[in-house]
Amino acid sequence: MGRRHRQQAQRGGVRLGAAARPARVRGPVAGAIGGVDLQQLSRSVGDLESVNQQNSALVEEVAAASASLRERAQALRAAMSQFRLQPEAGQTMRAA
Repeated sequence: MGRRHRQQAQRGGVRLGAAARPARVRGPVAGAIGGVDLQQLSRSVGDLESVNQQNSALVEEVAAASASLRERAQALRAAMSQFRLQPEAGQTMRAA
């Protein structure tokens, strides 16, 4: 985009950004993948998306398991707080 167009866009309140970038990016990207088999590239992207979905599902499972473990630990702590040990003769209780 030329200087004159940029000035007009700025005066009109139009911001240049993402909308102006595709034309600049298309050229280098097209040149970089010119020798690449687009079908193979498409399959690879599909594989990456599949792995990404699997990872996302695993993250959700781990988060659920973590929350469950936290609740169990709190319940165990509450149950254990009911027990008090008496010190043996000559010993003192230490704070945990």
